[in-house]
Amino acid sequence: MARAASYLQQTVVNPRFDVSVDLYPYSFVLSKKNRPRLRSNYRGRVPDSRIEPVVLDVGRWSERMTGIVLLLLARDPDGKLSHALDGKQLRFSREGLGISPTMFLSGYRNNCLSVNGFRMGLTKVGKILGAKGEGRVGIAFDVDIVGDDAVLYNVSREKIIGEAAPAIRQELRHAILRGLKETGIYDQLAESTKDVLALALERRTPKADNIARVEEKRLRVMQEEILTAVAGILPSGKWPLGLHRRVAAKLGIPNSWAWTAIGELRRRGVAEKADERQQGGGAQIR
Repeated sequence: MARAASYLQQTVVNPRFDVSVDLYPYSFVLSKKNRPRLRSNYRGRVPDSRIEPVVLDVGRWSERMTGIVLLLLARDPDGKLSHALDGKQLRFSREGLGISPTMFLSGYRNNCLSVNGFRMGLTKVGKILGAKGEGRVGIAFDVDIVGDDAVLYNVSREKIIGEAAPAIRQELRHAILRGLKETGIYDQLAESTKDVLALALERRTPKADNIARVEEKRLRVMQEEILTAVAGILPSGKWPLGLHRRVAAKLGIPNSWAWTAIGELRRRGVAEKADERQQGGGAQIR
């Protein structure tokens, strides 16, 4: 039981609701309110008063992500925010200045990326704000991603798989950049740090472009008029196989749009799928 309790606590990191678990003799709550927060007294903890972190709520600038990202920056002699201090790049590390995310964040539990609440691995996500040989902005993060058709992940292997990985990294980059610009922080950055961010954002691959197109399609489908139209014709009884194709034919939209819209309605709790699928026939769309 000890191993099971430990696994749940380490894996279900961002549940949508509080979950009470009773695995005798272990009882605990998987809380939805366990995200790290910026310490009000962090300035007394850092080794250099010029260090000035930036914390962004990425949910404000992403349709599929929630959580926080902390950028490790410092004021340079010109008063600009830079990814370097005294000519050396700032890093979260025990070496050098010995800077740790716990100096800034209460409740920090190592960099955490989850999909639908389950902790997942994603390679190189800690290096998304940099380019090889060109410098990097140090980051700490605790981010949850909405899993859908464009985000494939394996719970047993605890990792994001397939073509979703580069797309997630790129979307996180863009959410960070939008946050910096809309909050006015981008204008405070040193030119060298702007250059590092620009180079990082240019790191695109054909796979990432493909997933970006899938995400663009998802956003089109998420238009409220389409969701409302689909919700209005879903049957109240058991759903027949191929329901999305019938919905698509009825509304004159692509099958993939109908599939995505039904999935979004289920995620919002607007539509419920019966526990058992009915083979053939079944309830008719309205």
